[in-house]
Amino acid sequence: MGGPVDGPAKSRAQSFAGFGVEEMELYQKRCERQVKIWSKLHNEYILPLYGICSDDGPFPYLVSPWCSNGDAVWYLKDRPAADRLKICLNAAYGLRYLHSLEEPVIHGAMKGSNILISNDGKALLADFGMSSIIESLFTRSNGPGTSFRWMAPEIQGGKYTKGCDVWAWGMTTLELVSGMQPFASIKMPGAVLLKVAQGERPDAKEYKSTVLKGDLWSLLQSCWDKDPEKRPSIDVVVKKMEAILEAHHHA
Repeated sequence: MGGPVDGPAKSRAQSFAGFGVEEMELYQKRCERQVKIWSKLHNEYILPLYGICSDDGPFPYLVSPWCSNGDAVWYLKDRPAADRLKICLNAAYGLRYLHSLEEPVIHGAMKGSNILISNDGKALLADFGMSSIIESLFTRSNGPGTSFRWMAPEIQGGKYTKGCDVWAWGMTTLELVSGMQPFASIKMPGAVLLKVAQGERPDAKEYKSTVLKGDLWSLLQSCWDKDPEKRPSIDVVVKKMEAILEAHHHA
C-alpha cells in the first residue's frame, strides 16, 4: 500500500540521476539503516513504516499508511479554524518519544510538510532521519534547499542533535501557527543559512498571527538559541506547550 512518503521519495530520486554507482550504493545502505530504525518505532504520534520497496524502478522508496488529510501545511490551509497549537503539541509529543528512547532517535527533518494528519486529526511525524542521508549526497545540488528555513545552524557542520530537532520544532510551530514559512521575507532559501549564521531570527511582526506573542513567542525564541545546549529539552517544550494550549483554550 503506497503511503504519502513514497511520493516525495520518488521525486527526490529523480535528482540522483547525476550520481555514480558508489554514491547510489551509499544512499541505499543508509536508507536501509534508517528503515531499520523507523520500523521499530511504535507511538501514536509517529507514522508507521511498513517497509521499503526497491523493485519498482531504480530507486528505493518508503511505504507507509495513506493519510487522506495530507500533511499539516495543506490540512491547515483547508481548515483555518483547526487547533494549530494542538498539532504543534502533538509534534512535540512525537519528538519526546524519539528523544526518550534508550537509543535516542533524531528526527532531523522536522517541518510542516513532514507532519501528516491522521483521520482523527492527530499529528504524525514522518520522513525523519532521511534528511541526513539526502543532504550528505546533495551538497552539490539543490536538494537540501527545501529544508534550509527549518535547519539549525550546527547542521551545516554535520551535527545532528536533539537540539536540532528543538530548533526545527520551533520553526515548524511558527510555520503552522502563522501559515507562513520561516523567514518568509527572504526569497532565496540559501540566503537563510547566512542570515541564521549571522544571528538573525524570525521577527514576530512579520507573521500575521495574534497567537505569536507572550509565552509562545518566548518559547520559540528559546528554541532558536545559537548554543544547542541552551535550548530547552523537548520535555520542557512539551510542558510549556501544554500550559500555553490550556491557557489559550480558556482565554
